[in-house]
Amino acid sequence: MVMTTINDDKLIEVVSAVQQEICSISPEEALGKVWAEKEELEELLEKHKPVLMVGGNIGFGKTTVASIIGTFGKIKEIREPVETNPLLDLYYSNMMEYCERLQIDVINTRLHDIILAKQNHPNQALIFDRTPYEDTYIFCEALTAGGIMKENQKKFCDWYFKIKITQLERRHEVSLTPNMIILLQGNIDTGWKRVHSRDRPMEVREDAGKGVGLTSEFYASLHTQYETFPKRVREIYKGHILTLPQDIVEVADATNSKGQLYVVKSVKEALKAVYE
Repeated sequence: MVMTTINDDKLIEVVSAVQQEICSISPEEALGKVWAEKEELEELLEKHKPVLMVGGNIGFGKTTVASIIGTFGKIKEIREPVETNPLLDLYYSNMMEYCERLQIDVINTRLHDIILAKQNHPNQALIFDRTPYEDTYIFCEALTAGGIMKENQKKFCDWYFKIKITQLERRHEVSLTPNMIILLQGNIDTGWKRVHSRDRPMEVREDAGKGVGLTSEFYASLHTQYETFPKRVREIYKGHILTLPQDIVEVADATNSKGQLYVVKSVKEALKAVYE
């Protein structure tokens, strides 16, 4: 069955109803409910085999959400490698010098990873812990707004991203477009604290206050870009966007039963809405 075209406002209503339900129950009740909900989620994922991708600012729980869906939905998780790109250390040391090179490299890597995942797991539902759109529509925009990337560099990255999608889809006869983006939103201060709590060397550096590393100013700029991301990405992405705010229920802690239920039931109900 093909996904139906519904307004994203419908998905906002779905999430709001799930949030209200979770607010009225205990963590113990949520734990019981999530195991009941998982069976229907599994069935939907097995029947329709959608490709899902999670988006959101650093520290907002993308990998956790992908893991929850992968675990409870019994589908393959495709995770972004952490700290394996040697360009990242150079980039955080001198963002102005290496920003364009890093973005081009990441665009290439991410698109090829999608192709590889689809080739290795044909006709299966998949969940990715990052979307390919964030590099161009979030990071390049924030870098340009902060005076780190030049306008002509941003335009080149945007052109390169779009032309690369066309080339790769034609060459490999595969769609690089997800069926649904799960976009995580939340409080900027909470996200920034999570970044520091996980203490990744490339993100939190002793000299970050001098302008290298992931600074609070750049993090705030990313947050601003994510607020308008759903509208701007419509330039190229025509699928569904399921937004999960974390103002009531947080999802970054994989052991939080309410967070688990929030993710599982929201995704299940959203899939029902778009496939019915």
